[in-house]
Amino acid sequence: MNETLKLSLDKYCLNKKNISTILQNSLLFMDLKQEKAPPPQKKKKHYKKIHDKDTLFWILYIFENSFDSYEMIGRDKYSVEMRHKTKYVELIKKNKSDLKQYKIKISELESDLLYSKSINIKTFFILLILNKINLVYYTDKLFFEHKIYDNDKTIIVYHDKQNNVFKNIDNIDIENIKSTRLIIENISKPIRAISYYKADNIKNICKKLNIGIMKNATKMFTKKELYQKILREI
Repeated sequence: MNETLKLSLDKYCLNKKNISTILQNSLLFMDLKQEKAPPPQKKKKHYKKIHDKDTLFWILYIFENSFDSYEMIGRDKYSVEMRHKTKYVELIKKNKSDLKQYKIKISELESDLLYSKSINIKTFFILLILNKINLVYYTDKLFFEHKIYDNDKTIIVYHDKQNNVFKNIDNIDIENIKSTRLIIENISKPIRAISYYKADNIKNICKKLNIGIMKNATKMFTKKELYQKILREI
């Protein structure tokens, strides 16, 4: 074998020099691979969806029990639902005098619980009061807060009015939500009768709801027209 051929083949032989070079290159490749490896992605939090029609009732049930308890009910949901609703009706009757201040008819609450396919927000609100649970309720336009109980029991509900869907929301900036919506005092009647408001009050509400107050470049909508616009908006 001539000297030139021997030199060209030496670099492919597994001698000490070549083995050392291979190991060094392998370690360098591993280091580069580790440096370029993307950080592990955080697992997305999946929204625990309620599949039953009476969303508000089941939001309360899950809050008091757990989502696992809700899922374990299986096909027995109707009997569980009616059993709890019957107990709520009895509880309403026992606390009738305490509920008078909220100006909601007891008969309407009972009827909503026993005969409606899904309870309304007024009934839900009363059930929370009976269970001493605070409520934060908001839509895309309105904000209502009832936090009078000195405990950590608070349910936050977002109402998508366009699709009439209720969602139980966690970990939101309540103050930010509050600052961008019209704050209401009564969940049953967000807006009082028109006679309660002065023209400037109506204009301020319109401003909060992003309702234009000008009919044209020189003429403003009347108080009554603006009031009707507010009712349609909320």
